[in-house]
Amino acid sequence: MSAPTMPAAAASAPGLAPAAPLAPPFSCLRETTSPLEGHSALSIAIAPGAMDLSRDAPALLCVAGGEHYGISGGGSLTVFGVSDQGRLAPMRRYATPFPLFDCSWSPLQSGSLISASGGHGTTLLFSTHESDDRPTLIFAEPHDGDALSTRWNTLNAELLITSGSDGFVKMRNVFRPEAGAVGRFAASQALATMAAPPGRALPPVYSALWSPASPFIFAGTIGTGIALWDTRVHGRSASPGGADVQNEVLFAATHASGECLDLAWAPPAKGLPTVCCTAGTDATLSIMDWKYVSAGNGPGVVTRLFGHSRAIKRVVWWGPTAPGATDLIGSASYDATVTIWDADRQIAIDRYSAGREPLAAIDFGPPGALGRLKVAGGPLCPEVTVVSGGFDGVVTMRELGR
Repeated sequence: MSAPTMPAAAASAPGLAPAAPLAPPFSCLRETTSPLEGHSALSIAIAPGAMDLSRDAPALLCVAGGEHYGISGGGSLTVFGVSDQGRLAPMRRYATPFPLFDCSWSPLQSGSLISASGGHGTTLLFSTHESDDRPTLIFAEPHDGDALSTRWNTLNAELLITSGSDGFVKMRNVFRPEAGAVGRFAASQALATMAAPPGRALPPVYSALWSPASPFIFAGTIGTGIALWDTRVHGRSASPGGADVQNEVLFAATHASGECLDLAWAPPAKGLPTVCCTAGTDATLSIMDWKYVSAGNGPGVVTRLFGHSRAIKRVVWWGPTAPGATDLIGSASYDATVTIWDADRQIAIDRYSAGREPLAAIDFGPPGALGRLKVAGGPLCPEVTVVSGGFDGVVTMRELGR
């Protein structure tokens, strides 16, 4: 296995503007932590619907991990629930012979089916309903190098995309029955393999993510920015190397230097289906709008958010369901801090240290993950659950409120 490309993330970003002043911050209502036992936490995903505490011992989140910061050695996928005492409690642990860099819950089988991408270009499926600790499926057509991200299509739950250090994004139909199927899942070839826009090199695609507003659109990190693909246009072709012809891929340079490491779409309820937020090695977040890119009016960057001193590895955008609640952006940085941003006012509203070493993972969930201990009528209103993790292998869950 080739070592994953390590971005210039450990270096401080020189010449940045001072950290943005904080608005009135959240209060930490409660916190719980759990170690990964010798592995770094490289990706975290909260299960959709996992905050439904009417179920018995629901699977709450999964964590993809690896030894030696994911550079070499084995890996793991750990599934956590919450104990009656309101603490993170490991439920299942799957061991792999290579690091796992990303994990994602199936929206069709929430709380039971997980995809994970890792070394040797491999993407795996795990089912928490199975009694053994082996993957339910190992996909055919792996990436060359490492598979760096995996994401399900929330509008067409049969579709999955993966991205890799080879510079390609692969689209698969997970449930399509055909020869070579394992159980009810298909060991299928990729439906399409997509590359960078014409004229661009093939840098690692650290992250690729379906649009929450269209089952046909996804974006992926490419060099200093992100590219946008429409799967209705880019089908499998006979171009060299098996990659698809990319005649109409849009590209936006969202960072002035370094690499773009992650992206998040604006939540569907926000009504901005063309807006994304990206995170980069330049220690900034960039909020951009694809409308301006398609119109040929420049890179489409709306604003930049300053607040970290080192590369930002992960970004998530949370759209709460409560009327009048604030949209939140969360960022996890190699400076070992989490920053929570007010997406509407575009200012930092909370910042805290979440480990002794660089952070590589973050996700948001509804308030109530630790709800078994929640006291109704308290002075503070829980607004969001934040889970983060990093190279020290400690997974931290906080419930924040004001």
